[in-house]
Amino acid sequence: MEELVDRLRKTIEISPLAAMAGTEDRSMPGFTVNVTFEDAHLAQQICTSVTSMFMEQNASALEQQAARTTSFLNQRLDEAKANLDQQDAKLAQFKRMYMGSLPQEEQGNLGILTSLNSQLEANTQALSRAQQNRAFNESLLNQQEANWKASQTGQNPETIDDQLRILRDQLTTLESLYTAKHPDVVKKRNQIEELEKRIARAPAPNNNPSAGTRPAAEPSQIQQLRASLRQDDINIVYLTKRQAQIQEQIRVLQGRVQASPMVEQQLKELTRSYQSALDFITIC
Repeated sequence: MEELVDRLRKTIEISPLAAMAGTEDRSMPGFTVNVTFEDAHLAQQICTSVTSMFMEQNASALEQQAARTTSFLNQRLDEAKANLDQQDAKLAQFKRMYMGSLPQEEQGNLGILTSLNSQLEANTQALSRAQQNRAFNESLLNQQEANWKASQTGQNPETIDDQLRILRDQLTTLESLYTAKHPDVVKKRNQIEELEKRIARAPAPNNNPSAGTRPAAEPSQIQQLRASLRQDDINIVYLTKRQAQIQEQIRVLQGRVQASPMVEQQLKELTRSYQSALDFITIC
């Protein structure tokens, strides 16, 4: 049997084909199968069988190679998808973490910051005016109380004419600071008008100190000043709280604007990584 196989092997000659001239491909383009046998028909059958075996072997090898290639590409594609998902998650988390500091929000932050600085300046001025009004009203209240209490205890108080003079001096001071329509100026004029009416309605002075008198009610001027002081306190508390809120908003926005270059650089790196992963999947 071995002798027959050896004789058959000697009758078969396989020769490789030369590569085409002018090509750089050095792989074997093909081969020829020659069978030398006494019986030409049998030789043809042997040649066909050998060629078929080579073709089947080659087809099997190509199929296995294709299967390995497909498996490799599927594996790489799965890895690429996982990498893309990972990069997408990183990008989304970064945007959530630095929301308000992203490059496309920088101009909006600068606009808001400008507006807040204007609000802070206006609030500071309003707070200063409220504190000045309170100090003025408190001084006036103390003066009015002292005069009224002195008149009730029988001491020699400032006359009503002196009070009118003081109010007019205060009006002159206010008119130098504010316009004629300012609430404090209007209020002071009303106080002067009321005091002038009281002078006009005042009865003749009672020269009998022994006559019994009832405690007088607190004048409306003093009551109005107390109400003004309470309103001043409310305004000051509100404006002080608003001042702190605006300052905190400015601090946060300034931090976002200062961090914007760093955030932009990191965002570019994450975006490049995401785009690279997306491009790899597109190629696959």
